[in-house]
Amino acid sequence: MNAPKLDPFESRLTRQVLRRPPADLKSDVLAASARAQTSLVDAPQGSRPDGFFAQVAAILWPSPIAWGTLAAVWLALIAFKAASPGAQPLAARSSRPNFAIQIYAFREQNLLVRELLGPAETTRPPERRRQEPMPAAPRSERQKPVAAV
Repeated sequence: MNAPKLDPFESRLTRQVLRRPPADLKSDVLAASARAQTSLVDAPQGSRPDGFFAQVAAILWPSPIAWGTLAAVWLALIAFKAASPGAQPLAARSSRPNFAIQIYAFREQNLLVRELLGPAETTRPPERRRQEPMPAAPRSERQKPVAAV
């Protein structure tokens, strides 16, 4: 089989000699891995919030008493608002008047306009004057004679 042709960079890499890593590098990496593994095992279970309430608690943790008090006040306000019998909110009231009232007002307005204007007059529009058509003449007579140069 034919070997694939390598570009100059790849051929230079194949000729380069590999060096061994330092002996203490392997021990440093393994020690760091062991330290990280033991720190995960020793960590308390509550440090990683898994559920919704755990995440909320993590957000509210700086002062849980203050946040809990604020939540209780909001709940009390909502309960008092729901329990109090009050007038309907402005948005719940109808903003349009009754349809029958609108029709009555429209009829009254039409009656007032008729009283003010009086009876309708029956007049004919003025007649237009008829223009008499121009007498038909040959078109050659309408043109001006061309002066000879």
